[in-house]
Amino acid sequence: MCSVIAAVVLATHPLPPSAIADLTCSEVNEVMSILRSMQSLLRLQEDPDQPVYPFHKLLSDLLTSPTRGVDERFYISPGKFHSEITLNCLKLMNETLGDHLQFMGSIALKYACTSWHTHLSESREDVTTLIPTLHHFLEDKIGAWLEVLAGLREDPVFALKKAMSWLHEVCLGLFWGHLLVFTSFQKQVAEDEKLPKTIEEHLLIAQTNLTVRMGLRKVLRSRLLV
Repeated sequence: MCSVIAAVVLATHPLPPSAIADLTCSEVNEVMSILRSMQSLLRLQEDPDQPVYPFHKLLSDLLTSPTRGVDERFYISPGKFHSEITLNCLKLMNETLGDHLQFMGSIALKYACTSWHTHLSESREDVTTLIPTLHHFLEDKIGAWLEVLAGLREDPVFALKKAMSWLHEVCLGLFWGHLLVFTSFQKQVAEDEKLPKTIEEHLLIAQTNLTVRMGLRKVLRSRLLV
């Protein structure tokens, strides 16, 4: 339920229930049922392909503020749900980009291509779960994404700069934290036959962070030189 509400209050622009269903891996009927339960607060039409709007921006402020005393069932943690929306956008692009027939008319995919970086820049929880999916996007789908943005006349440089900024702020902080953990276990590692599982995980995340950052820098540089 919260994932659907989050897609309404955190989206960069209003989305129809059909696109929210695609982004949240839900059925359209399920999304419509959830939105109807909040119909007094939303401008919701019967057509699931028409955008749904909050009646007032205060709804977003109310549901995303931990100090407003909102029922915890409806509280939308921005850091958590921006991360969830980012992950869903990346997964949708990874699964669909390259199939132009599938792209035609897909509001959810168009939204993912033009807004994933905005949600990424606000992601503050469960960020390590984003890294493999983001890495896959950069390795295998970046070319198709650039083609889509060219067709939409959108500039990819801004998106890449946002992603670079997020990686610097969030992921490099994780890297140094993981490095400190590794150092604290250095004597134990030297005596053991293999690294403890937690240290292996820390090193894998750190390596992935650096790989993603280098990939973004390379793409950004190539776009600026064109």
